[in-house]
Amino acid sequence: MKKQIKQLICLTILLLIILFIVLLILKVAKKNHQVEYKINKYKIEEKYNDNHYSILISKDKSNYFYTIDNNFGKRKRIIKDIKKVSSNDLECIVPIYKKNIRKSIYCILNNKQVSLYYLIQTDNNDYRDIEKKIKKMGIKISQDNAKKKTYKDITYYPKNFTDEKLIIWNYKGIYVLDKDKEIYQKVLKKDLYDNIMSCIVDKYFVLFDNTSVKGIEDVYYYDTKKNKLKTFKLDKKVSKNTYINGVVNNLIYITDKKNKVEYTIDIKNEKITEIDKNQTEYVLFKNGKKSNLSKSDFLMKEQYFDNYIIENKKIESTELKEYGEYYYYFNGNNFYKAKKGKEQYATMLLQMYDVKEWFIEKDTIYFTKQDSIYSYSENSGIRKLVEYNELRYNYKNIYKIWKK
Repeated sequence: MKKQIKQLICLTILLLIILFIVLLILKVAKKNHQVEYKINKYKIEEKYNDNHYSILISKDKSNYFYTIDNNFGKRKRIIKDIKKVSSNDLECIVPIYKKNIRKSIYCILNNKQVSLYYLIQTDNNDYRDIEKKIKKMGIKISQDNAKKKTYKDITYYPKNFTDEKLIIWNYKGIYVLDKDKEIYQKVLKKDLYDNIMSCIVDKYFVLFDNTSVKGIEDVYYYDTKKNKLKTFKLDKKVSKNTYINGVVNNLIYITDKKNKVEYTIDIKNEKITEIDKNQTEYVLFKNGKKSNLSKSDFLMKEQYFDNYIIENKKIESTELKEYGEYYYYFNGNNFYKAKKGKEQYATMLLQMYDVKEWFIEKDTIYFTKQDSIYSYSENSGIRKLVEYNELRYNYKNIYKIWKK
């Protein structure tokens, strides 16, 4: 009898373990979903895909579109209430979720969705009227009030850095700045002012020594984690008239225009390889897709593996950059963000005049204006990172961002 009871207990435990495993598998394997529901007369279109939610909230002619990188246990109907705050032409909502997460505000001004930081930046009068109400809802508004710090001939703002390292070329070496420390690493004996060939590969800042008229032979790479500089010589010297096409899968693609040869550089193994020894095919990557071009087509112009999208009929801009599911673009001194397939709900992020150049690194915009480098993200707003007088005269390929 005791033996049977013992066997029954073991069987029960085994069944419970199997049930737990099955439930766990079902939870992990739970498919993406798309649902529609209403709260306070607002129509909510909720789409869950790849561990984040895309939310479109509509009422009358107002449309608020945003995403949340929080899987909420993959549950459906994550919004339980919507609070509205408005003043004249400015209308804002605060979604309240079933899970306790930090509240965010989404605003429409003159029928266009704008970021909170755009309202702060443009000193919007209606925003002042509702700011107190926003604070009562427990929404913290991050402001740029970090103190300056001077290092050699650079002024920077350590508290405005998040998880990035900013690497600035100063003609013979690099400044490496982050929120915790500042480092200067000398690289070359001679100044390198023009045709700076540098890039980020994995954890490395890579620089090609382009100071000699005889060509490029020495490659330097700086480990941003270990703060160490290494160098190696190319097995095949390339001409001074060489440029970097881009970086794919930790390989640097370069093209020697003089000799009409495309190579890959493997930093980890310190190796250079010709793409095609017959020099009949050349490799090009656009938006993550690889294509092979003929010699004549490839050498017609300089080919870059960038995220520029020249044509998009739904977006009025000649300079678009793609990151993940989003387009970022600059039009009429305003930065915008639009989700693919939802371009009509583009959000005006910030307004900035006289921008020299800009790029996207993960979900952060970095741009150069006058003598300064700025960052912008929807979580932290605009942040001045560095003031460096040389940026007034030379800013092309001068700085790189490495993010953890």
